[in-house]
Amino acid sequence: MEYLINGVYEIDNDFFGPINFANVVAVSSIIQLSAGDLVEIFAQSSVAGVISNVEDSTHFEAARFPSPKFILTLYKNG
Repeated sequence: MEYLINGVYEIDNDFFGPINFANVVAVSSIIQLSAGDLVEIFAQSSVAGVISNVEDSTHFEAARFPSPKFILTLYKNG
């Protein structure tokens, strides 16, 4: 799995070749981003397989800290 920020490799976790057990990929990182940064996530395999949809399988997560302030504006109709 690879993370690219503005076209530059930031995180790279490689494994190539057959294995005799399930290979669950878990990559974690905290990255300082700026407004307008382009974030790209890539995953590839050198052998045939499947990406399972079970809970403890390969997945990707992202979060923004601090979260943007949410402003709720209510309008009265009429």
